[in-house]
Amino acid sequence: MRYEPTSRAGTSEIELLMQPFVYDSPEDWQPDWELLDIIAETVESLSPQDKEIIIGVYYMRMTFEELAAHIGTKAKSHAWRKHKQAMENFAFRLKTNPRFIQYMEEKDDQI
Repeated sequence: MRYEPTSRAGTSEIELLMQPFVYDSPEDWQPDWELLDIIAETVESLSPQDKEIIIGVYYMRMTFEELAAHIGTKAKSHAWRKHKQAMENFAFRLKTNPRFIQYMEEKDDQI
C-alpha cells in the first residue's frame, strides 16, 4: 500500500486524511475499521450543511462548481469558503473526539 493523495501541496492534514489510498492489488487493502468508524462518527456529528459539503466533496467527488449548485450558493468561491469552514469544524470535532485522541495515543505507543 502506498499513500498518494490527489490533493495539491499546501492542504491541511485533515484534508490529506480524507484522500484515497492507492493499493497495488485488492488483496493489499486492509482497512483500519476503527479509524474509519471514528471519522464516520465525527462526520455524523457535524451540522447538516457541513456534513453535506464534506460528503459532496470527499465521497461524491463533486467539484466546487457542482457543490455550489448542490448547496444553493451562487459561485464556486462561496462553495470553497463553505468547504473550508466545514473542514475546520470537522478538524475541531475530530481533534476533540475522545476516541480519536485515544486512538492516536495508542498509535504513538506502537511507534
